[in-house]
Amino acid sequence: MSRSKRHHYIPQFFLKGFTNKENKFFVYDLKQDRFYDTPIVPKNVFLEKNRNTHTINGEKTDFIETEIFGVLDHSAALLLKRIRESKQLSIDDAAELYKFLATTFWRVPSNDSRAQEKIQNSSLKSLGIEIKHKETGETAPEELINKLKSLSAFTDIIRLASPLWEMQKNIGNYDYKHWSCGIDRGHNITGDMPVIVRNEDIDDIFCSEFIFPVSSNKTIYYSNGKKLSLSKSDKRLRKKLDILLVLKSQIQVCGRDKIYLENVINSSKVYQRESQVEALKEEVFSVFK
Repeated sequence: MSRSKRHHYIPQFFLKGFTNKENKFFVYDLKQDRFYDTPIVPKNVFLEKNRNTHTINGEKTDFIETEIFGVLDHSAALLLKRIRESKQLSIDDAAELYKFLATTFWRVPSNDSRAQEKIQNSSLKSLGIEIKHKETGETAPEELINKLKSLSAFTDIIRLASPLWEMQKNIGNYDYKHWSCGIDRGHNITGDMPVIVRNEDIDDIFCSEFIFPVSSNKTIYYSNGKKLSLSKSDKRLRKKLDILLVLKSQIQVCGRDKIYLENVINSSKVYQRESQVEALKEEVFSVFK
């Protein structure tokens, strides 16, 4: 059976929320500082060849892509369809959204080194993982654990499982009332860092406020217990959110309106210093009190 090769770190079903009527969008390559020549379909961007292919016992396998992401993405696609079509977020959908965002945040390339460092410097137990002998119940020795940590397939599985465990551990602190849907009449875009988190130093994004554009006309706000004032979410502030999204992305950004996207990218180039970016972020997050 042939293996998959085109592995999306941003799922196609998510990207489709930012396409035009022809199911295409304009893509800007941040590394090459240029637009793609023509509008692109989601199938051809935000991917890496064999990103989730690993060699186990001398054989290549794509089980993480097909058997893990395949299952997660199927339910998440249905979830985002409901969210995009409704005006409010149901309790059940909020619970599903926790799972989708917990894995999406750690799925993107910009968090590769951060995830690897976290895994190497943490005990498996602190990551929600235990390895025991199936017959004796004896905990795996440190030597075996270190050997497993050197395997890319093993660390990628932990990378997916750990945020779900973190979410489950803190589930009692999460509150459905922290979620809000905003209907945007602007031109929201997305990129390879689709979730904008206020406190970027924490591993559990649900311990911070964050903003997540789910389509070109709808944005999810997570208040983390603070009061949300969307009256400030005017056209000017929405543009600043998009500028921040460009600054936090590293590979590509996209949107259905090329003129608007070009304007946002040009505006983002004004922010040369980290202090300027932080000031912009605080202005964007001023919707939370």
